[in-house]
Amino acid sequence: RAQLIIVTDRADIFENGRAFLEKLAHAGEITVTASVPEVLEGMVSVVTGTARMFMPMAELVDLGKERARIQNALEKARREYDGQIAKLGNERFIAKAPARVVEAEKERTEKAAALVANLTESLRRLG
Repeated sequence: RAQLIIVTDRADIFENGRAFLEKLAHAGEITVTASVPEVLEGMVSVVTGTARMFMPMAELVDLGKERARIQNALEKARREYDGQIAKLGNERFIAKAPARVVEAEKERTEKAAALVANLTESLRRLG
């Protein structure tokens, strides 16, 4: 069973949901804290609106396969981000598209950038 480290300033929320987290994450140990662990190598992370969650992966998965999976996801995310940047850089698109469509594309670009950053960080942590 996995160890899950939850870094948040809203510990009450996660403490109240501890039983659900244990089942959903198949966690044997859950630590809720306000500070990021000192050693992040070999951990994957997930960022939510109220927390960052870290899980050591070395004992749970084949790290080589996990690196390859994250690398593939990263390449896909980069392609999507590059496509979004190209779309927003197209003056004809910006001039002709309704403002709500342009705004939606900007939001998709921000989400793609965040995904690229998160996957890059996860890949870096796996070493």
